[in-house]
Amino acid sequence: MAKKNSLILLILIVLIVGFSFLIFVKGEIVLKNLRLFLASTYEIEIPADEVPAGQFNPPTPPEGGFRILINDDAKYTNTPNVTLKLFGGPNTEKMAISNFSDFRDAGQEKYQTSKEWNLCQGLVSCPEGEDTVYAKFYAPWGAASKIVSDSIIYESIKEEVVAEVPEAPPEEILPPEEIPEEIPEEVVEEIPSPPPVGEEVEEKEEVKPKISFRYILVGIIIIILVVAGIIWLIARRRRVEKI
Repeated sequence: MAKKNSLILLILIVLIVGFSFLIFVKGEIVLKNLRLFLASTYEIEIPADEVPAGQFNPPTPPEGGFRILINDDAKYTNTPNVTLKLFGGPNTEKMAISNFSDFRDAGQEKYQTSKEWNLCQGLVSCPEGEDTVYAKFYAPWGAASKIVSDSIIYESIKEEVVAEVPEAPPEEILPPEEIPEEIPEEVVEEIPSPPPVGEEVEEKEEVKPKISFRYILVGIIIIILVVAGIIWLIARRRRVEKI
């Protein structure tokens, strides 16, 4: 319990020392910034001697002026995802980027020299054609630079579908049939001449199939086994009835 109370007391001492430092050492700066914030938000008038010098001045432009380049100032892109290069001044702290000239969907963000961007961001549809990206740069006190912009033509790659026509198989060239010049006499089939009238035609005796003795013996054995099985079944049934 004593350790817990000591920890709470230490935290309170640190908070008191911190607030005392802000009030007595940095109090003037904190109060001045608070008054400036209230003045800009609620339109409160403050004395002119308390306004920082250059508060309403825009940020200092860099060499060559404020600029924005899309894909290193390329003319065409086949994808809406692009890379922006931003050129702010030495006292530029924040920036705003938008696909609309009135910055309707933009907010201030920390200034950086490069940023990934989508040309379709905030748009209901993203048709192909020329797209423009707008940018503004802000000084530490909130004053903005003039609007700068850059444009690029967005054209997606359309793959051409080529129908593949199957190649026809090569035609088989058949060799010409060889026609013999003369038909040999041996090829001619000999047609038997009909028997002379009055002669009886000898009738061919019908060949009857011979029944093998082995098959007869197998058949007799099967019949005997069947009969013996039937007799055995009848005898068994009678025994059961007597019992």
